[in-house]
Amino acid sequence: MAEPVLDITTLVEPVHVRIDGAPHRLLHPDAMTLEQTIHMEDLGPRVQELFTKLRDKTIDDAGRVELDDVLDRAVRLVLDAPDVVHLRLGQRQRFDVIKAFMGLSDRSAAETTEAAAPTPTTPLIGASSSPDSPASIPALPSMGG
Repeated sequence: MAEPVLDITTLVEPVHVRIDGAPHRLLHPDAMTLEQTIHMEDLGPRVQELFTKLRDKTIDDAGRVELDDVLDRAVRLVLDAPDVVHLRLGQRQRFDVIKAFMGLSDRSAAETTEAAAPTPTTPLIGASSSPDSPASIPALPSMGG
């Protein structure tokens, strides 16, 4: 029997991040609407530009404000949490949430490509500051193909 050209899984296990001890659902890339996907893809290039300026130390005050705004919009798109939680998140915590989301996207792409790995069961991803350096900022995922 020939290999299928597409292997779609409609059951997406919920994933959560823990913020101040409380779990909050992190939207899985496979559960995004087309509108959400497009919105995230639209934010990606600007985030990359701003991170490059930050890394190169050429970002100005307006760029820092815009970076905060773009990260906040991206996190609000993928993290199901009350406003009070979003308002408490700092720039580094927002970055960590986006990295966790992108990790799901990377895993999803690998599973689709390899059609092998089983889906993990509701992992909790800590939202405290991680030792990762912002100098190694991954690109926001391209959900289109």
